[in-house]
Amino acid sequence: MTSDAELGDVSLFDGVSAAAAAVTDALSRDEHDGPRAAAAAAEAADSSYGPVVAATLWVYVGPCIFVVGLCGNALVLAVMSQRRMRGTSTCVYLQWMAVADICVLVSGMITEWVEALFDIVFKAS
Repeated sequence: MTSDAELGDVSLFDGVSAAAAAVTDALSRDEHDGPRAAAAAAEAADSSYGPVVAATLWVYVGPCIFVVGLCGNALVLAVMSQRRMRGTSTCVYLQWMAVADICVLVSGMITEWVEALFDIVFKAS
């Protein structure tokens, strides 16, 4: 689990402090810079929250997507394995689709989630 809302190398506190610094800097400028300075401060504040929001969503929503996907595909496999469903080509197709989806969930979602949460790199950039 992360401490103090840290997510990899992005911290919620860093994003908030950078946005506050941009707003303070814009407000301390001369008055003739008015609208342009305010627009620059708003843009800086908006851009600093992007990575924090994305990392937070990935850390908390990623496991939910993984669990729901795994349970749903397990149910598809259970239903399609029943005796009266086994013979049809549609059933075979749906079973293989569920197996492929489970493989993608396990190989893709877990590695991406672990990289985002624990700052471990599985693939070189």
